[in-house]
Amino acid sequence: MTTHLKKLKESHCQRQGVPMNSLGFLFEGQRIADNHTPKELEMEEEDVIEVYQEQTIQCALCMLGEHSTTEPQPQPKFSPF
Repeated sequence: MTTHLKKLKESHCQRQGVPMNSLGFLFEGQRIADNHTPKELEMEEEDVIEVYQEQTIQCALCMLGEHSTTEPQPQPKFSPF
């Protein structure tokens, strides 16, 4: 329970065939950082990590560099245990 969750994130992305920066990972509404551990997040067996696709939305102002928005897109849930 002290291994950094980056390993889990890398493994999931590799199995899905996507780059790590294209997905976001949440546990109980909190974004999971690469250096988080299950112990630090007080994770237990059967807990679920939510995975979503990072998607940048562009608009005319965004193209001019004035605004940038990232919205999560839901992905199937998986259990790390």
